[in-house]
Amino acid sequence: MLDKRQVLEEQKLFLKQEELRLNLEAEIVKTVAKEQALAAIAEQSSLSVSPKPVKREDEFHEEEEFKPPPVVDRTVLNPKVPEWTKPQAANPDCGIRPIYPEVPVARGTAFDGSTKLQEQQNTLQLQQTRIMEMLAINQNKGKLPQPRVPTFDGNPVEYRTFV
Repeated sequence: MLDKRQVLEEQKLFLKQEELRLNLEAEIVKTVAKEQALAAIAEQSSLSVSPKPVKREDEFHEEEEFKPPPVVDRTVLNPKVPEWTKPQAANPDCGIRPIYPEVPVARGTAFDGSTKLQEQQNTLQLQQTRIMEMLAINQNKGKLPQPRVPTFDGNPVEYRTFV
C-alpha cells in the first residue's frame, strides 16, 4: 500500500514538473513571437540612421580634434506665412505694443514625424522591458530552492537544534 502511494506521489510530482516545463516553454514561445513582431515593427519604422561608435574622452589623442557632428536642418518652410516685419519699439509711456504677425503652426513637418517615431520607440522599449521582466520571473519560478547547510558555532545551548 505504501509503495503504491509513493509511486502515485512520484507520478503527481512528475506531472506537475512537466506542466511547469510546458508553461515555461509556452511563455518562451510567446516572448520570442512578441520579440520578432517588435523587431519587425522597429525595422519598418526605423530611419536609415546608423549610429557611430562614441569615443570616450580618454580615447582622444592630442593630435585629434573633436569635431561635433554636422547640424542637419530639417525645418519645412511654409510659403503661406506673411512676411515678417520688425516689431515697433515698445514704449511703456505711450502705451504702444509691438505688433507680431499671426503665424500658423505648420503641421506635417519632419519634427512631428520624429516625435511620433520617438514615441513609438519609447513604447517598444517599455514593451521589451516588460517582456524581459516576465522572462526573468518565469526563469526564477523554475529554479529549485538552494539547500542551506547549518553550521555549528560552538555554542552548547544550540547543539540540540544543530543535530
